[in-house]
Amino acid sequence: MQSLLATVQSEFAEFAPEFDMNPQRAIFRIYRDIRFSKDKTPFKTHIAAHAVLRGMPKGFLGSGYYFHVDPDECFVGGGIYMPDGDQLKKIRSAVANRGKDFLAIVNDKRFKKRFGKIGGEKLQRIPKGYDESHPMAEWLKFKQFFVGVSLPGTACLKVGYTKTVVTVCQEAYPLVKFLNEAVR
Repeated sequence: MQSLLATVQSEFAEFAPEFDMNPQRAIFRIYRDIRFSKDKTPFKTHIAAHAVLRGMPKGFLGSGYYFHVDPDECFVGGGIYMPDGDQLKKIRSAVANRGKDFLAIVNDKRFKKRFGKIGGEKLQRIPKGYDESHPMAEWLKFKQFFVGVSLPGTACLKVGYTKTVVTVCQEAYPLVKFLNEAVR
């Protein structure tokens, strides 16, 4: 994971220089939190990293990039997985007020071909403060906004893996940027 981050750092400098790819800040710890888990295995069986905006604390919940490698799967994605209440309100406001910009991102042919649709939990009903007939009503129900690509666990051993990672991140960048602009 350290090598992956160091390798993609120069590529990120070209399209997303605002992201910190420092392995010491980005890589998650290997130890599991076993306090409330039935599984008391002390170590994770995967390695993961989360690249956040420069100058933000390590646990920053804003939009960023996530990399995950385990024996069965390699995952590369971007977006916001667990926004706090204030961030979610700001994102919903941006989606409601800048719906045309948001739809241009999620309906882009390359975006749809790579990711399909945006992932994340949704509410059953539209959130308070928004009208049921709002043109962005379905998008306002989202509680999370992320996209990603799952690859076989052996993908990270292949020569072109770093190029794949960079390509996926570049294609997710418009969504990541939109979300970060919203939470500022």
